[in-house]
Amino acid sequence: MKPRFDHLLRGPISTELVPLNIPTPAIIKDNNCPIYAYVNSLRSRASQETVRRVLQSIAKKLNQRNLYSIVWKRFDRNTLNSLVNLLHEEGLSNETISLYLSVTKSVLKEAYLLGQIDTLHWERAKAVAKPASGKKREHATLSELEFDTLLQEISQNAASPAKEIRDKAIFHLLIGCGLRRFELINLKVDNINFMTNTLTFDGKGRKERDVTIHPYTMTALKQWLDMRSYKPGYVFTRVYKGGRVHDSVRPEISGEVKKMNPNSVYLLCEKYGLLQRGIAPHSLRRSYATLLSTNGANIQYIAKLMGHSSIKTTEVYIKSDKEEIEKAVLTQLFTTFKS
Repeated sequence: MKPRFDHLLRGPISTELVPLNIPTPAIIKDNNCPIYAYVNSLRSRASQETVRRVLQSIAKKLNQRNLYSIVWKRFDRNTLNSLVNLLHEEGLSNETISLYLSVTKSVLKEAYLLGQIDTLHWERAKAVAKPASGKKREHATLSELEFDTLLQEISQNAASPAKEIRDKAIFHLLIGCGLRRFELINLKVDNINFMTNTLTFDGKGRKERDVTIHPYTMTALKQWLDMRSYKPGYVFTRVYKGGRVHDSVRPEISGEVKKMNPNSVYLLCEKYGLLQRGIAPHSLRRSYATLLSTNGANIQYIAKLMGHSSIKTTEVYIKSDKEEIEKAVLTQLFTTFKS
């Protein structure tokens, strides 16, 4: 335990509130809990899941059992500044630190509205400044050649044929369709139009999105569905260590096919060496936009495929290679001039 955070310990956690055998608890419905009040105010399931993961990560960094181990009425300005310093020491980006700070302040605001902290406590915590945005961060992406190498890596290291086929389909949809992690996890068979080779689903902000599926990606997807079965339900489900696909895919089992754990995509990126290279799940979505842009796709079309309402958002996703930029200047400027 880091001494500067000792005062946050709640002590023994009530087993009536959070079962101790659950390392990452779901959000507990409790009208007097500032965590529940904040999460319940969010309209997007993806945002709710992000907040839960951030709070659990904060608890872990403070060596707490889980997010319910923190006593928020003791989480004051000094504690918040100490947390920010700790995050800086761990090398987290300013973007990530700002997210952690925003979530923490939002929970403290709910604690204030619930009468659990006084006005001075809230105003002092609210005044903690977020890190300066600074230099634009360069995000890692995968090239087509690197994606092909990744597929070979999966073939060599997947624990079973079923996991190999499933994992290849997962990365094909992340890189070949630009899906967000929660969009992939929540994708269902009835979102796939096999006649038109398109996906239709609700994306961020519950906006409906249509994405064309490349033939290579469709081949990988069908190979997985041939193994999983075309039974209604979530496209991606659990595959056990022995290679057996989750029982919910069996036709004699009532109900839809169950979805895989949301953390699975992150764990797959770790398993196949992507995280070690700075490529998180969302970087694969950036790779999709960058590959389309590099191959000459109109940015307006890319924005539509990505589900962006503004082209400026799409521009942030596209990584421009320095050598390619220099080449563009040398080969595409003053083309009518005579030397």
